[in-house]
Amino acid sequence: MIVADAGMGKSALVRHVLKNPPDGTLPLWIHGSPVLKAVPFGAMAPHLSLEGSVETLSALTVLRGFREFLEVVQADLEARPVAVVDDAQYLDEDSALLLAQLTAAKEVRLVVLTRSITGLPHDLLALSKDGLLHRIDLPPLTAAEAHRLCAAHVGGDVLPSASRYFYAAARGNPMLMKLLVDRSRGVGHLLQRKGVWVLSGEPPKPGRLIGDLVQAQLSSRTVSERMLLETVGLGEPVPLSALLALGDPSAVDALENDGLITHEDCPTGLTRLTQPLVGEVIRETVPMGRRMALRNALTQVFNPEDEAAGSTLRWVEWALDCGSPVSSSSLLRAAAEANQVCDPDFAIRTATKITDPELTVEASVELAWAKMLRNELDASEELLNGLISAAPSLKAAEAAAWMSAQFVHAAGKPWSWVGNYALEWRAVIERIAEEPDSDASAEQLNDARLSNKLLECYALNCEGLYSNSLAELAAVAENNDVAPINRMLALALVGEALGHSGKIESGIQASIEAMQVLGAGGHATEVHAGLVVCRHLELLILGGRWEQVEDVFALYPFTEPRAWNHFDGTIGLTQARVLCRQGRFERALPQISMSIDALHQNDMEQLLPLALGMGAYAAAVCGERELAEQHSAEFEAVPAAGHAHTLMLGHCYAAAARAALTEKSAELMELADRVAAQGMVAVEMHAVELGLYLGFPDMLHRLVDTPPDDEGMDRRILAQIAKAHAEGDLEAMASAAAKAKDAGFTLMAAACLDNALVRAQELPRHPRLAKLRREIIAVREQLSEVTKPVPAKAAGALPELTRRESAIAALVLSGATNKEIASELAVSTRTVEGHLYRMFSKLGISRREELPKLIGK
Repeated sequence: MIVADAGMGKSALVRHVLKNPPDGTLPLWIHGSPVLKAVPFGAMAPHLSLEGSVETLSALTVLRGFREFLEVVQADLEARPVAVVDDAQYLDEDSALLLAQLTAAKEVRLVVLTRSITGLPHDLLALSKDGLLHRIDLPPLTAAEAHRLCAAHVGGDVLPSASRYFYAAARGNPMLMKLLVDRSRGVGHLLQRKGVWVLSGEPPKPGRLIGDLVQAQLSSRTVSERMLLETVGLGEPVPLSALLALGDPSAVDALENDGLITHEDCPTGLTRLTQPLVGEVIRETVPMGRRMALRNALTQVFNPEDEAAGSTLRWVEWALDCGSPVSSSSLLRAAAEANQVCDPDFAIRTATKITDPELTVEASVELAWAKMLRNELDASEELLNGLISAAPSLKAAEAAAWMSAQFVHAAGKPWSWVGNYALEWRAVIERIAEEPDSDASAEQLNDARLSNKLLECYALNCEGLYSNSLAELAAVAENNDVAPINRMLALALVGEALGHSGKIESGIQASIEAMQVLGAGGHATEVHAGLVVCRHLELLILGGRWEQVEDVFALYPFTEPRAWNHFDGTIGLTQARVLCRQGRFERALPQISMSIDALHQNDMEQLLPLALGMGAYAAAVCGERELAEQHSAEFEAVPAAGHAHTLMLGHCYAAAARAALTEKSAELMELADRVAAQGMVAVEMHAVELGLYLGFPDMLHRLVDTPPDDEGMDRRILAQIAKAHAEGDLEAMASAAAKAKDAGFTLMAAACLDNALVRAQELPRHPRLAKLRREIIAVREQLSEVTKPVPAKAAGALPELTRRESAIAALVLSGATNKEIASELAVSTRTVEGHLYRMFSKLGISRREELPKLIGK
């Protein structure tokens, strides 16, 4: 018994399994139908060859007739039937009893496909309870599976941020994802650029096909169930108590059991639709008169103005559409929620309707955030100008100050502006403290002063002055008595300072704790949440925790379908950074190019310099000299804005790109010295790693004296490589490469092995060294995804091969193995392996499969 929602692929899965059935298996499809559910044996009629009407037949007659049919099948075709019941929730009771009896008697094997178990006939449920039917719940696709589905459906590469949009919008439902892809492609929302499918513009409405699918699903529900679904879709979330008061409790149970609604684990049991697209279709198709009637009915049992619903966005939208009055506090809350789900248009719609003078500043804060999301930075700056000083309360002043700091980052303004905002905010705090009629408590004033101090530390971190902020941040992070939001911010900033200073494990632990506070809920604005999540992502990349990076994309704000439009470049570049640290530059390069295009449109995190530097380096090592020079020139032309760490990392990649093109490491070594002096140990390690990959082992000398208990995994491995290289110990280099490979730093592992082989050529000939060299070559071949950097002299015109190398290349192209080549040329297999290694190094490739594409050059 396979249980899953409509569109999850139950039928497709079974058809795939039975496409080439094993001998002795004959699939027999039986289709349940809402129309035939009331007709006895209606579903079995196509498989019965009996006289008279099915309605007049007795159960015994049908059983005998069907058994005769089965006997014919087994005798003539020598096949044992497998009865596949599709849409079993619509199967009539008589057909269910017949199939249950045949299954219990082992005369047929049974596969039951159903959207829910609540409507399933009793006899089929009894089979499950008796252990004769094994239940399988088919889950939604994972993000990785959804990406493969999108790529297969469009027949080409898809930017991960694009597939993530379809995954989030359809909640992993394969059929809905395909319909969304087709819809987006048809209206130009999904288009192909440079051979990669990307998103462009605002997402379209669901469209007719998706609407028809949802309407068909709704039409099968009872009147009470449909009324409840429409109510939840228009005003979600709705407390469970309100739904029970509105409709039949059994209808609520049926919707929950069928997976159409879910209840949050909270006292009020807030109810939402499981599938967001159902809500979109409901809000698009329910007529205005019915909307007003449903809202009037709901307001008789529930009013979010009196009882917090956890989310007011849909309720406010519903009220505005119906022309009903909404309080300023609800409008402000809805504006904030709209910004959180990346819907700036609705945020502007609600914030501009706020009339309460006490909420004017906070309304302007939400408007400024909405303008930033729309990349209207000038309008955002105008809204924020003088806003902190105008704040009538501590809460309003804090919101204005942190939003002003976010604007500084988004607009690439000098970080000194944040210090000025902190001073302006501090003056407001003291002004409120001195007001005789102030209702601010001593605790609230202390919390505001502490948040003000954290803003100053935030600016110091952004400038890369971690030593100036760390002590004060640590004191706040270690104090459990401070307000949760202040402790969360302190933990995130402590993690950032520690991680970039080289104490990556401690930094990640602090960041994990900040994420836990964020997950507890109720503490963070959209600015604070983004600050915590983005810093956590950065630390995971620094620490080599690749799998956890993908886990973060399942959290706010990346789960919102609209998020791709604002985080497209951020998501794409983050995933490209992981690929680069793994040495998979050929895969990373197109993704970097797409991210650069997206960041030119929207770059609130100031990631464009880093993207251009990475693009230059990836292109250089892949032999794309013209593209590398283009990205390098663009890097030099863009303004130097953003976090000091991110900017210096971009310089690191750009310098490494020039080193790859010129085969000179002086600039890269000088940069490594400079960032080390500034305390940016993480950037220094990147410079060393990239230099080692390019064949500049001299950059390792700085790490020889690194203590073995150093916190950074990459730093410890590089130190081990440095020591082994200094001592000329090939076994130690191989051991360090194995450690790097096991830790996921495959770029570092491959670079270590390549340098070990170069060093081996400098050592005297010895049988033991020859054996070790072969072992190193074998391990390096396991890292075939890490291609060797194309030498600068080979980027334009490839070097000529020797006569023997040309002969071996020709035999490789013909498909000959190393043993066959050795026999053909009358040399040993080891000699062939040596020629291949030197030839591959000369051509900048790492495996024989890459040879054919170079022949044309």
